[in-house]
Amino acid sequence: MRFLLTTADGISAKGLSALYKEFSKEADCLILAPETVPTAVGPAITMSRPLMVLAATTDHKLLAYYVSGRPAN
Repeated sequence: MRFLLTTADGISAKGLSALYKEFSKEADCLILAPETVPTAVGPAITMSRPLMVLAATTDHKLLAYYVSGRPAN
């Protein structure tokens, strides 16, 4: 079984680490989240520059990737 864990709260969101810690006991997990926390931007979407997906190094050595753009909330 595989899980894709994601949030609009950024790659460093504490909830992602907690979910990964629990779900990875039973399945393969991958994290994909925005690079930064889009605080107080309202509905935003990146359209004027290319989106970059890069591997992340996290506190728990998680398999994670971050996206350089803003999600459409």
